[in-house]
Amino acid sequence: MGRFKYKDMILSTVTVLALASSVYLHYSKDKSEERYDLLQDQANKTFQRQLGQVSECFGVQIDDPAYTKCIAAVAAADSTPHLTTYEQGQGETIDFLLNKLYIEMLVPDNKSTIINHQEQLFSLFGRLAQNPADPQLKQQLEEFVEGLKIS
Repeated sequence: MGRFKYKDMILSTVTVLALASSVYLHYSKDKSEERYDLLQDQANKTFQRQLGQVSECFGVQIDDPAYTKCIAAVAAADSTPHLTTYEQGQGETIDFLLNKLYIEMLVPDNKSTIINHQEQLFSLFGRLAQNPADPQLKQQLEEFVEGLKIS
């Protein structure tokens, strides 16, 4: 009879440990998802700020140093979208378009075209900073980039 009591005690202990582990894992999963959502929100906001900085670059009189600053701002914005929720399933993604714009901005023949369209770019990136997921704005950026000379 003592043998069964020993087995019952072991079974009860294992059951309590399994239950405690399940509760802990569930709690950890909830906290992990909460942290992930917070990080995702921070990445989205960072990307929006970077798009706002690109807009600001195009909002001033562009000389050589200002143009270089705009190139740097586009490159910085290009480094973030893959971490955000703004990637879209159809067509070219925003990070691909930003990368193409960055490359085209490095082509000397495109500099005058970009400067001549700085008001359009200022407006476009200002609106993108508000809503990077807007497909119409992405389309406008795509059309502008496609209109530049191929590097």
